Amino acid sequence: MENKEEKTTEINTEDKIPKKHRKPRSYKTGWMKLIQHILITVAVLATVLYMAGSYVAIKDYNGSEIYHISASDKGRNFEDSVFFNSVFGREVSDVLRYVTIRSQMETGGSYDSDKIIDIDAYNTRQSSIGSLNGVTANYYLGDLIKWSKYGYETVESNVSAETISGNFIDHSSYSEETDGVDPQAVDETDASGLIVRDMLVNRYRTADGLTLEESADTWEEYDVLVSKLTECADSLHINYEEYLKFNDYFDPLNSNIRYCVITGEGSDRAVYTNAKIKTTDTDKIGSIFKTYGKYIIYDPDRMVYDTNTAITESTFNNLFDQYKYAYGDDSYIYIAADMSLPANDALKDANNGFTATYLPDRNQTFAIIALCIIGYLTLLVVCTMKEGNYIDENR
Repeated sequence: MENKEEKTTEINTEDKIPKKHRKPRSYKTGWMKLIQHILITVAVLATVLYMAGSYVAIKDYNGSEIYHISASDKGRNFEDSVFFNSVFGREVSDVLRYVTIRSQMETGGSYDSDKIIDIDAYNTRQSSIGSLNGVTANYYLGDLIKWSKYGYETVESNVSAETISGNFIDHSSYSEETDGVDPQAVDETDASGLIVRDMLVNRYRTADGLTLEESADTWEEYDVLVSKLTECADSLHINYEEYLKFNDYFDPLNSNIRYCVITGEGSDRAVYTNAKIKTTDTDKIGSIFKTYGKYIIYDPDRMVYDTNTAITESTFNNLFDQYKYAYGDDSYIYIAADMSLPANDALKDANNGFTATYLPDRNQTFAIIALCIIGYLTLLVVCTMKEGNYIDENR
């Protein structure tokens, strides 16, 4: 009897069983592995469904953006949601920037290439103390933009080390089509007292018909003017490219955003708008904008902030601060979202995405994912322990 019982005894220690007689207990862990696969599949599906139901991709001025829809938006209408206010807030920021650029580019509501730009005033437009060095020059807007577009050329020239007066590259034949430097326009005398230095080729003259050399009294001032000129021209060139994009983006046929910004008084009064407004009465304009649906009305002079959105005055001021130099206290700002959504834009994409989502319960989803992961890891440990045991198939 003892010998018979010994033959049916299972040996659990691997090193006691000859390798050719070992048989793993795989039949006892197969069902566990199946459950593991099911658990991890459920966890992945729950994650994917949560992401699909909580995130919306829309295309706005800055390109494609992905927004997370807050769980607090469940049961709300689109225009009352946190999601709407996030999208509308970005549009408001773009409007403020667009109007700022329009004020740089336009006169009387249209692009003005002959608008005179003080390069020093432009470069210090955001500074509260202005320029520390008052040297400047006035150029036509169109010339600055084209100069930046074409690039800056320099040429070595013999000039007086003592004074800048009378030492300049006179490009009387300069034009938009001119490529390179006209050699006849460069005076390279070898008289004593001259030094060789790089000089900026004057592709365009100032609004007064002067070259940069004629606009400076010293070489130090000349170098400052060159730096200010290139900084101003490059900035305006970038803004001009944005201006063209914004013109299309906020065209009323392409956008559900309506805006009207009034700046200045009297002869300095300027109106920037994409809404069909025939009146200049600010109260009537406010009433018109309220009919669109969601709106923001801001009057910095009277410290009036009126809105039916969740965008607070503090939040608006944070958006406004970087552009307020272009507005002034005597400004009126009206921005609204036409909630009839006639145009295909970011707001309409957001509305479609919002209505298509189902906002799964976050706590329930995370609990399911956590339980699946815990179950998977538990079975992994058990399977590992079980698969470490062998039986002797000859016993």
